[in-house]
Amino acid sequence: LTPQNPQRWHLVDIGSGLGANVRHTAPTLAGPQRWHLIEHNPTLSAQSLRALARWAQRLGWAHHHQAQNTLHIDRPGGPLEITAVQGSFDHLDTLVDLPQTDIVTAGAVFDLLTDDQLDHMIAMLKRAATALWATLNYTGTAFEPIDPDDAHFVALYEAHMRRPRPEGASMGPDCAAQMAQRLRACGFEVTEGPSVWRIPAAAAAMQDHMRGFFAHAVPEVPGCDPQVFARWQGRRWPAPTLLVSHSDLLAIPR
Repeated sequence: LTPQNPQRWHLVDIGSGLGANVRHTAPTLAGPQRWHLIEHNPTLSAQSLRALARWAQRLGWAHHHQAQNTLHIDRPGGPLEITAVQGSFDHLDTLVDLPQTDIVTAGAVFDLLTDDQLDHMIAMLKRAATALWATLNYTGTAFEPIDPDDAHFVALYEAHMRRPRPEGASMGPDCAAQMAQRLRACGFEVTEGPSVWRIPAAAAAMQDHMRGFFAHAVPEVPGCDPQVFARWQGRRWPAPTLLVSHSDLLAIPR
């Protein structure tokens, strides 16, 4: 995969939050880069450039705001120009010049999409002949050692991902396989790889973070016995090892 413009990569990050994908991906690409960060949450969108400016400062890179919503970073491997765009990725092709985009990136986003949203996103990428780099697509949670109630409460946790919403049910752990299958059917060359978080008991903050997800989601799902769930939570955290599985995917248009 090479940039359409040999002078500069053009990347679009959807569900960009505070710019984690820029911090992860930008150092892996040589040369100048132009980024558009698409985030529907106005608070996160407003804060993203400040977070990236702090990142640049920690690394000793000069930076300045070219405009209210654009940050320029003088990275040694090539400058970064980053623009924050507040809006929904459902309308991605109206927010950015998608045919001139080399790669659309996303981290921990696609498992939140509905079936229709996934098809719409793939259709936009196909029309624009744009590559996709999607990481941390959730595929499952497990504990070591196993508790007899693990499967039940993990199933309820994943059922909460698929709960009815105004826009439809999210695909949750089904999305990674469906995304790969549908992209291949649309003519993309797809490469997949597992990304498993092994979170030991010593990583207390991360385990507490995951416990909070379960504590919020599981009681809202029919079939949850609050007393049994409370006892299970008491046994499971901190777990000797917590496994959170994801699939990473690169899809390149042929």
